[in-house]
Amino acid sequence: MTRLAYFPAVYPGELLYSLLARYHQHMGAPSSIHTMEALYGQRLVVASLDLPGHLRALADHLPAGTDWTAVRLAGELTLLPYYTAFQPAAVRRQARGAMLQGQTDGLMMRLGMATFRAGRVTTLRFCASCLRQMHGQYEEYYWRRDHQLPGVLVCPDHGCPLQASAVSLTERGRHIY
Repeated sequence: MTRLAYFPAVYPGELLYSLLARYHQHMGAPSSIHTMEALYGQRLVVASLDLPGHLRALADHLPAGTDWTAVRLAGELTLLPYYTAFQPAAVRRQARGAMLQGQTDGLMMRLGMATFRAGRVTTLRFCASCLRQMHGQYEEYYWRRDHQLPGVLVCPDHGCPLQASAVSLTERGRHIY
């Protein structure tokens, strides 16, 4: 197994999907396949916005000395805590375990989210005020986790409506960040 020599810093409230997309952009990889192989050691990992899999493989490839474990990635950079907030501890553990191992097929169904009225986010969303702050502080943009939560329509920091981006998750390939 080869560890990455570089991995971007995580920004406040950043979504793992965003972090991995920034890695892909920073590295200038010729294709998503190269990025997937570097991040996970395999080519065909699904680039999931909310409940990504193979987090143990990802954590194992991160640079030496990083404090990002697979469990920490799942808990702090994905939507797992949101989807399992009212689930029993055993269900939370099973869902996290599925994400660590990469067995996420049907996970939304197993969590009872398939009938959730708000539905999954299919177009990434942003707050214009947050974008100005991001650019001023970091000189680049990122996707915030709380802006991608189903049913959340307003930025919790600025109180303004979230705007839909041009990034549609249903129109992109399953392996593209």
